[in-house]
Amino acid sequence: MHYCVYVFIPQEGDVECLLAQALDPYSDSLEVAPYKVHLDEGELAAMATHFGIRRDDMKALAGKIEDWSGVPGGIDSDGLFKIVTWNPNGKFDGYEMGGRWDGFIPGNMEISRALLTKPNLKEILPDRMVTPDGYWHERETFISEGWSKWRVEKNQDNEWLGQVKKALVSHSHHRIVCVDMHS
Repeated sequence: MHYCVYVFIPQEGDVECLLAQALDPYSDSLEVAPYKVHLDEGELAAMATHFGIRRDDMKALAGKIEDWSGVPGGIDSDGLFKIVTWNPNGKFDGYEMGGRWDGFIPGNMEISRALLTKPNLKEILPDRMVTPDGYWHERETFISEGWSKWRVEKNQDNEWLGQVKKALVSHSHHRIVCVDMHS
C-alpha cells in the first residue's frame, strides 16, 4: 500500500538527511536488539496443523520454531517464542519525496504555517504525519488482534483535520515534506 505522509523537518538543513532522520525509527529495515515474540493461540494452532503435531506437544512444536518462522526460538513459562530483530515500530519498507503525490503540495514541500492557510487544506490531508517530536500520527491505525487477525480504527474526517491543524500550528516554523510511503 502507498500512503501520503507529511514529514515535519526543520527549515534549515539537507532535506534528504532530515527526512532519513525523521523516518528511520519507523523503517521496517531498522534492526533492533534481539527480543522475544510469543506465538499466540492462532499461530500455535496453524503451526501445529502445518507440522502435524498435537497442539499441546510444546516441546515438539518448539523444535519446529525455526522451520516455521525462519528465526530461532524456544519455549519458556509464557509459551513458545521466536527471537526477532525486526523493528516493532516499523511502518514502511520504502519512501520517496512526492512519488504518487508529486505536486500534492507545491514542490512537495511547504512551510507549515503556509500550508495551514490553504483554503483546500481539507482536500490535501495526508494519511499519516511524522512530527518533530518523533511522533507518528495516523488517520487509520491497523491493530493486530493476533496471528492473521486485525482491525482498523479510523479517525473521522473532522477529527483528523483537527489533528493535522494542531500539528501545523504547534510546528508552524517547520517544513512539511510530502512523502509517498510504501508498506
